[in-house]
Amino acid sequence: MTSTLNIPLFDLPVTASRATRWWRLLVVIAVLGMGSAAANAGTGYRFVLLGEGQATGINNKGQIVGVSQGAATLWEGSTKTTLGGGGSESWASDINDAGQVVGWIHRSGESEAALWNTQSSLAPIGLGRLNGTASQAYAINDTGQIVGVRHSRDPSGRYDQDALQWTDGTASVLLRDSIALDINNAGQVVGSTGRVEYLDDISYAFVAQQGQTTILPARGSLSGTAWAINDVGTAVGTSTGRLDANEPSYAMLWNDGAPTDLGIGEARDINDAGQVVGSLGGHAAAVSHHGVVTNLGKFAGGTGWSLAAASAINDSGWIVGHALNRYGRVNAYVLIPVPEPAAYAMVVCGGAMVGALAWRRKRRAPGP
Repeated sequence: MTSTLNIPLFDLPVTASRATRWWRLLVVIAVLGMGSAAANAGTGYRFVLLGEGQATGINNKGQIVGVSQGAATLWEGSTKTTLGGGGSESWASDINDAGQVVGWIHRSGESEAALWNTQSSLAPIGLGRLNGTASQAYAINDTGQIVGVRHSRDPSGRYDQDALQWTDGTASVLLRDSIALDINNAGQVVGSTGRVEYLDDISYAFVAQQGQTTILPARGSLSGTAWAINDVGTAVGTSTGRLDANEPSYAMLWNDGAPTDLGIGEARDINDAGQVVGSLGGHAAAVSHHGVVTNLGKFAGGTGWSLAAASAINDSGWIVGHALNRYGRVNAYVLIPVPEPAAYAMVVCGGAMVGALAWRRKRRAPGP
């Protein structure tokens, strides 16, 4: 957005000195420059390591979840909390703005979808397997609706997976032969549907709401997966080739069901402003906004760490994922947006000019 300042550049008193006129002109230029800097300044990021592990989700309060040393983990500022596992291992995949965390725990050798109400307890609440052999929860919205998947085998030994939704603690099958990966606050669910047992099988990205499922078109005839959907209803995901074709993956965006190809890569999350994160534009971790892709790896430059993935983004633009160093260690990280130095310099320069003119006027003002 461009704003216009109604400042009469040359409507100066004829008695003003040449020096005063130049000072006023410089101040006008500085003010206009500050407006231009505010309108056009890009975004930089502050790179913060969270310690060993992988970050998978972040809410709008800046609470981050993931896994560290085999256990579901919550990061709040500089505080790291291990969530109760109820078994040998656990995983946290998402957190809503109320601080409710979902993921899974391992019991009796298999995974079970789980919920942590972190405001009251660190103990997990098992969500059950709905007569399956295993289950996982992948996302939770701000009303507490949860989506995930149930795994099972039929009497013939054939492997099945079904998309599940939990509402008020009760599980139901959302879609057969599917997996549900995200749910927004309007109750729209996205994921992947289609049996994939053989190399030439194809799955399809979908969005479902109130019992109606819509297939989201992939790139050409490729398979598709929708990884995330924001509260505006825009979904992002991936189109992939057949498993035996060695074809690349393409990041996709669906707006009202219409596909946009974001190029080779994988789109993993989108916030309400339309910022998309994932592996984009040939970069392992990147953010895309209005078609402009920013390589996030440069913000970790000189630290000895390389960004391996960008997994989630909140509405403030905070990005989480995991990074690797040359010794093979894996650390969770968060990237926090900050104005770029150029914008700061323009503001400081303009402020200095305004201050200098004010000082000059005060110095010339007549005494009482």
